[in-house]
Amino acid sequence: MYKFCDFQSVTKLLYSGLIKSTIKSYNVMMSDLFGAYNAAERKQAFTSSELSRLGNGKRVPSKTWVDFYQRNDKSVMIADIMSIIPNIVDKTSMQKALFELYTNDRFIPDDYMQIFLSSHKPEYSDDNALAELIYDVLFISIVRPYEEKTKECFVVIPFDVSENEVPFTDQKADVLPTVNIKSPESPDTLFANSEYVPPCPHFCGYASDIDDLNTMFAKDNKLFVTGYPCVGKSEFVRAYIEKYRSQYKKIGYYFYSGSLRSIIANMNSDMPVSLSDTNNALYISNLNILHTLDESTLIVIDNFNVGIEDDECADDILKLKCRVIFTSRRRYEGVTTFKLNGISKNDGMELVEKFFDNPTPLAEHRLKGIVSMLGRNPLFIEIVGKMLIKGGCTTERLDFELLAGDYSKFDQKVTFTKDGKLMKESLIGVLRNMFGFSELSEVHRKVLCMMHVAVEAPIRKDAAIAMFGINSVQPIDDLIDAGFVSETSNGMIQMSHFISEIVFSALKPDKNICRELIDRIRLIGKDESIQCDFGDIRNIIAEFAFFPIVKPDTEAVEVAFDCFKFFWRIHDIERMEELNERTFTLRGLTEPKQLAIQELEEAAIEAEKRNYVKALEFQKNAIEKIMALDDEYLKAEAVSSYAYYLEYSETADSTEELYEAYQRGIELFEGLELDNGGKVEQCRIITRYAYLLLMTCKTDEALAWADRAVNTLANLRPRTVPRYESFADALYVGGLCHLLKNDDKIAKFELDRAFRIYLMDHKRESDFIEDKLEWVFNFALDVDSDIMETKPLKYLFEVEDDYDDDLDDDDLIDDDEEFFLDPDAFTEDEDTDKSDSSDEIE
Repeated sequence: MYKFCDFQSVTKLLYSGLIKSTIKSYNVMMSDLFGAYNAAERKQAFTSSELSRLGNGKRVPSKTWVDFYQRNDKSVMIADIMSIIPNIVDKTSMQKALFELYTNDRFIPDDYMQIFLSSHKPEYSDDNALAELIYDVLFISIVRPYEEKTKECFVVIPFDVSENEVPFTDQKADVLPTVNIKSPESPDTLFANSEYVPPCPHFCGYASDIDDLNTMFAKDNKLFVTGYPCVGKSEFVRAYIEKYRSQYKKIGYYFYSGSLRSIIANMNSDMPVSLSDTNNALYISNLNILHTLDESTLIVIDNFNVGIEDDECADDILKLKCRVIFTSRRRYEGVTTFKLNGISKNDGMELVEKFFDNPTPLAEHRLKGIVSMLGRNPLFIEIVGKMLIKGGCTTERLDFELLAGDYSKFDQKVTFTKDGKLMKESLIGVLRNMFGFSELSEVHRKVLCMMHVAVEAPIRKDAAIAMFGINSVQPIDDLIDAGFVSETSNGMIQMSHFISEIVFSALKPDKNICRELIDRIRLIGKDESIQCDFGDIRNIIAEFAFFPIVKPDTEAVEVAFDCFKFFWRIHDIERMEELNERTFTLRGLTEPKQLAIQELEEAAIEAEKRNYVKALEFQKNAIEKIMALDDEYLKAEAVSSYAYYLEYSETADSTEELYEAYQRGIELFEGLELDNGGKVEQCRIITRYAYLLLMTCKTDEALAWADRAVNTLANLRPRTVPRYESFADALYVGGLCHLLKNDDKIAKFELDRAFRIYLMDHKRESDFIEDKLEWVFNFALDVDSDIMETKPLKYLFEVEDDYDDDLDDDDLIDDDEEFFLDPDAFTEDEDTDKSDSSDEIE
């Protein structure tokens, strides 16, 4: 690769073999390697302009530089060399490469070569010997003669051995010139400090996307190439440049490091302008030059991982006539974006087989799945291919661990090139570093963890805010902008499966990190009265309930039971069954309480299917275990549900037996100090007991119990109108009682209110609504009431009216709040007017 042991070749070779996570740039290496010279002669670090010219062969070490190392002992340079030795990735390969670079240089005199060969070997032995070798190779590259063939183009020439010392030509001194501001009339040198590096040798994929990107310039000459970290955005743009280079007269390529102002000001300056510099002369001058350029010029701003509004000079760049490509992992609005979603499966297989060739048919089959699970991410695929060839893992283990969504066990480090820099890192190390988890605040990390365990299907932002216990939408919007979370046009958010697995691998969510989410889910499961405060959270609770984040099993079963109660209340039999199966089938539970909870859930499932006899059997078995436990609340719940199943199974010997069953449940609740959730459960059994009394012709007693339930639930949260089914049930029973007592005004109000709540979760034609309406219809006929002329009951029976279109969820609750607080404020005539006015309803 290198023909001569010249300064450019030696320093480039050294830099290519360093660990880039420690020695982050060529500038850093040079400052370390020649620290003594800097300290003695220059009093400051090398400038980026100097290093760019030195690295490209446009400058060679100055006479001052040569004099310094010729007059000082070699221990001065070796001391600096020793500081970089620990950061060499492969010392054996470095020793061999430097040895061959020196020995293959045909311009080095024989006597120098003999001394070198007697002092060094191509095989690495220890750090001291390697340091001596680096010194001899580096020293000869500094003091050897060069000749400037053309402007800023130096070549090596043969040594003049007639002198005692190694001679040197009087090269162009590499000193700090005064800042030269190029005039608008000379844009040819504007991109002198371009940082372009060619695509990596094994780049593949995105062939059609490259053409599509070029086509998009017809729509907009400012394009933002976006996508997940390591998806290949930078390599993609470089491949585009290689293919369409002929379209452009000038190309400038720069890495964003926090300031577009700095990039523009330093495009051709020999002296970097610091961010604190208030002198904008360079920036304004170069910006004026940029304004003279057309679409034959392309500028690339790589790694622009900030918002457009976060850089004060972004608008200046967007107003240019030339073409500009930004690469970023963020999401943008109001600009033209080109999102990369990963290379194709075929390209992924081609890439992985460049490193792990000739796989067996079974291994090849697994690799196809592995490529997909890696998000078709080129860098991840490359790392995995190199892990396989180095024997750090097998396709079988990779397939198993990735299916489990865990990258954290892949800690074997491999060497790869990114942005032209040689790096050595593991797959999990790349995930943690490239995705910027360390840059996120604690709140952002917590939100990511909670989304991982609870958000697979899209949910509304407001529901996520309430469930995650955050004070504003800002953390979620930040994560959307950063590319971790995606957002739909109607305010729904979601985390992709690929990002979810990365979050799990990098952040390891546990019950402590997700404590706010767990507490809210359990609270909702226990307290029906707050359910409406959180919006539609069915998907959140479903995802969370199926994620094994809570340990030990004793706590996990209780948390899952609270989730089960939530789905039980909304009659979601499918999720009830799925949750019950996941909770108990995969665990070998033996403790009585856990077994009892399993039977309680199975009884509830059978009851929802209206298999009340079977439900009663499960409930009896559960109660036998529960009565031996020290859990009075669970006893009250179990006994209350038993009474309900007993009634509807029609297996009771007498009505008195049913009365006694309900009364036992009520008594157990009355002996407890109940929170709001407990009071709702107590009122549930009271309402069921009231309904039984009503159906057995004890209307006055039924009304007294129903009113007790209504008043208790209405006063749980003052000034808030309840919107949940247990409250509707109490209103419904009270309304039926008032109907039988010919108190139509109260009956109309309570039944109207009850059905407004029912219709929030049940369709008009559902069996649930039909069952409720059947008794209203029958009782109205018995007492000759016009209750069926009151909305919404009137519209429930008039099929030709599309009630679902007329009725708004907010209308279901807000219309009659004044009546709810003071029923006497409404007259019979006002009710009639309302029921007859279809215009008002519409």
